[in-house]
Amino acid sequence: MQLTKSKSKFTLHAVTLLCFSLVLNISCECFADDAPPASNEIHELKTAQFVIYTDLDKAAAQTHLRGMKTALANAAKYWGRSLKGEIRCYLIEDLSNWKNYKLPVEQAKLIVRRIGGATIVDSEATAKHRSPQAFIYASTAPGVVEHEVIHAYCFQTFGTAGPDWYREGMAELLAMNATPRKGAVCRERNLDALGADKDPSLRRILTHTDFTNSIADLIGQNPLQKDGVEFDITPLEDWSKSASPAMLNAHVAYAESWALCYLLYHNPNYQRRFRMVGKHLLTNPQARFEDAFKPMMENIDFELKQLAQHMGDGYRADLSRWEWNQSFSDIKIGRTVSLRLKAMAGYQGTGIKVKSNEKYEIHATGEWIVDQDEPRTTANGNIDGNGKIEAVLLKDFSLHSSQVMGEAAMYCSTKDGHLYLRCHDDWRQLADNRGVIKVRIKRIQ
Repeated sequence: MQLTKSKSKFTLHAVTLLCFSLVLNISCECFADDAPPASNEIHELKTAQFVIYTDLDKAAAQTHLRGMKTALANAAKYWGRSLKGEIRCYLIEDLSNWKNYKLPVEQAKLIVRRIGGATIVDSEATAKHRSPQAFIYASTAPGVVEHEVIHAYCFQTFGTAGPDWYREGMAELLAMNATPRKGAVCRERNLDALGADKDPSLRRILTHTDFTNSIADLIGQNPLQKDGVEFDITPLEDWSKSASPAMLNAHVAYAESWALCYLLYHNPNYQRRFRMVGKHLLTNPQARFEDAFKPMMENIDFELKQLAQHMGDGYRADLSRWEWNQSFSDIKIGRTVSLRLKAMAGYQGTGIKVKSNEKYEIHATGEWIVDQDEPRTTANGNIDGNGKIEAVLLKDFSLHSSQVMGEAAMYCSTKDGHLYLRCHDDWRQLADNRGVIKVRIKRIQ
């Protein structure tokens, strides 16, 4: 994964951020109800759901507050529960404004400077049978405080945020919903990490344990390679040599966790069950993802790898989903199967079980649209080759015998498998496709 060096604390794509939730045993005196003393730079912004201390000007603080409210609404709607209590937040634009300001947690300034943000929970509250109180410490970089709001909501409402992969994946997912970006589905850092890791493993993601706490251990123990300015979030290359591999692994773990949650949240094959499982993860310590999705583990793993391979701005898991419920069977020589092939979709099952060395004639009629700025095209495609028919065989969750063809073609495979077709187009640009064509498939040998 390539990371971008930058001295900017404002531009998300120019810095590499890690946002995590951290549970510490901190004495309750640190979390007194009294507001901290005011200063010339720091002011308080209070609503029914948030108490925010920030050095932002009032207009900028209101902008961030709107994003925080949207993130909180996303969480409450998805998990079906209202926030318990109010969330305390320290929203930091410039650490130099906080030099003489004592934060409730001593290491909070270091956390914000080195990784961007954290949610810290007063765990003694739970031990004393009080509702947990979450404290957010966040930079003002886009998406950071929204991410932490999801953590704070979960801890205060459920007492937990689930296993690491679920906690971080869902926080990033719902935070991005609160930070609109046209034509994008995730942050650039996640795309970079997935681009470097084209083969994510579902079982590996589910066994990612405590990768957030391992980062917490690194924050104070590893000196920087070089001195930085007062508030530049630490780029990966400036961590010590011993810390850099752990940080790199954490980047991949975050990206994979987000990718899995994004897939399960949006893909109709899994979204209803995933929502139910997520609620169990937050309310039942014994709940296990593997138990609920046992019959689908291989399907999810396959679609996750497909997502990592094709992911980019504009990719949609709902349009790219595989049709697992369709039945497939052999057809006799001379028989024809007809189907309607949608342009705005991924691979669609034909119902034909192909055997090695069988031959099929494929004919397509009709027109569809693969670019809103271009006229309709037949299955012969446009000048870029998009709009043609793409065939592939699926066997044992492996793809082979891929072929791109026009409106009249011969298909022959040297292997067995289930035959799938799709409108050939960039996987990140399916959303603007329109139309359906009729396809006839005849076995001739």
